[in-house]
Amino acid sequence: MNQELPIKDVRSLQESLDRINTQPHMIASLCVIFGGAALLLAAMGLYGVLSYDVARRTNEIGIRMAVGAGRGTVINLILREMGAMIVIGVILGMIFASVGTRFVASRLYGLSALDPLTIFSAVGILCFIGLIASYLPALRAARVNPTKALPYE
Repeated sequence: MNQELPIKDVRSLQESLDRINTQPHMIASLCVIFGGAALLLAAMGLYGVLSYDVARRTNEIGIRMAVGAGRGTVINLILREMGAMIVIGVILGMIFASVGTRFVASRLYGLSALDPLTIFSAVGILCFIGLIASYLPALRAARVNPTKALPYE
């Protein structure tokens, strides 16, 4: 309208888009950081609980090995029990995730609330972390010396 008015704050389209998307990018970065921290804490907690369980059952594992159970049998026993816990956790997690998607659906850009690739990736990563966290105490349980474990209490 008025050609005499000065033009201020001139920027390119890319700069404008970057300025608009700064907050969503920061939120996404924080979600990745906190998600990684939660995964690490879950793995450490799982490892701690299983280590305690294996230490508590040292006498039982020693008896099993004294009767003739091999190291592979002990490892399979521990991993089977952890596998059952992981399956229960996955089922409960899927139920809670399907309920919680209504609350985060508005924040997802380019994804549906129940994106199968994302869900299966998360489940796969959590199962892998759970198996690694359970394999270390299982190896320790397989190295139990029956002669030292029997009087252990």
